[in-house]
Amino acid sequence: MGRFATARRYVVLMAVVCGLVAIQCGDEGTGEGEGEGEGEGEGEGEGEGEGEGEGEGEGEGEGEPPGRSVDWVPLRGGTFWMGEVTLSARHQVRVPEFTIMSTEATVGEYRKCVDEGGCSEPGDGQWCNWSAEAGALEDHPINCVDWFQAHAFASWVGGGARLCSEAEWEYAARSAGLLRLYPWGEDPPTCELGAFLGCEGETQSVCLHHAGNTDQGLCDMAGNVWEWVQDWHHFLADGSAPDDGSAWEDPVSESRVVRGGSWGSGGSELYCDHNASHFPATRHDQIGFRLCR
Repeated sequence: MGRFATARRYVVLMAVVCGLVAIQCGDEGTGEGEGEGEGEGEGEGEGEGEGEGEGEGEGEGEGEPPGRSVDWVPLRGGTFWMGEVTLSARHQVRVPEFTIMSTEATVGEYRKCVDEGGCSEPGDGQWCNWSAEAGALEDHPINCVDWFQAHAFASWVGGGARLCSEAEWEYAARSAGLLRLYPWGEDPPTCELGAFLGCEGETQSVCLHHAGNTDQGLCDMAGNVWEWVQDWHHFLADGSAPDDGSAWEDPVSESRVVRGGSWGSGGSELYCDHNASHFPATRHDQIGFRLCR
């Protein structure tokens, strides 16, 4: 993840000051702060068989709770094998039905939240997509936002919106639990499939690369920006991971999980089963989010 490797001591100090409360702190948009390397590794998943996901839900929009308009995709629940094979981390999880945003949250969507007082402004460093006025990047994913800002956006959206659990995120990336290497299948990444290392060298408009979508039409589940999820980062040695699709919140850890890789990612970072982690106050130009409910 390139620039993720610098300024770790600085971010550790931020984390101590911030604790676990949702305050604004940290170096906004500098692209620094590494949480990578925890729980990483390749996860080809040969010999495991496919999960028991029941496929996509029907009747999108049926019975949806009120909330601000974002594009939701329903997923039926199912059982699947979650985690990286090479770390002996694979375990079976039953995920209840849920809905997930079809795209990463965009600059334009986040701007509405800022304009209405529900969100604070993100970082504005060189590779951050935010600008004081609406510009050419409104349909790019919002980046340079920390975990707390992602939570604030979810509260603003309302209607039960929240950060996805890591289990929900991986289940969705696998097209409802199928055992596949990438969201689109087994073919290696190309610039026709998404925004990865060696392509444009920056974020791209969300849903620009339909060939890289999941079977349910979820865009950019690999590449563009890493996505914050609800979970604290744990190794399996920390205790038993939840098997009901919920976020792993106990015990508390020092960093939160990010998923999916970014425009600066290649190789195993783009696998459906790969995760990395960052301190929750980190604002990085390769990190954004999408929501579930």
